[in-house]
Amino acid sequence: MRTNPRCDVGAFNPRAFAAFLLCSAGVMLAMLSFAQVPTPGPSPASGTLGTANRSLAYMDPVGSNTNPSHLALGKPDCTVPNSCSIYTLTIDPSVSTSATGYDPTKYQIFIDESWSPAINDYDTFVEDAAGNLIASNLSSGEPETITLDAATTPPACIR
Repeated sequence: MRTNPRCDVGAFNPRAFAAFLLCSAGVMLAMLSFAQVPTPGPSPASGTLGTANRSLAYMDPVGSNTNPSHLALGKPDCTVPNSCSIYTLTIDPSVSTSATGYDPTKYQIFIDESWSPAINDYDTFVEDAAGNLIASNLSSGEPETITLDAATTPPACIR
């Protein structure tokens, strides 16, 4: 008499179990493909410019929505529902203070804003801590630049 070398114990079927594992893996991959990946926000939110730290970088990978409020107000209104990409720039007192080998009247603070794709148009505004407009660039060209006097510029917020 011939014996069956395969051992079937109860209701367990290896082929059905393998099919179940493959289907489960497919469902898990499908769920992961629909998961929302968090979008990185602006970073860093602020920076301090000083004689020891002469270069700062800011990146906003998303950018802000269209905000034409500056057309009526002269500067942007960043309260909801409007939006702005905001970077708080602190200017260390060392920037405007003379020291051996450093004359603040010979230096400028250069702000360069560029974005991609260049078909978008962003405007740049620099405000002091009280919200008063110090400088702006409303050009439609990319990059936008603003140059400030290092000896007299107060701490600023760039919008």
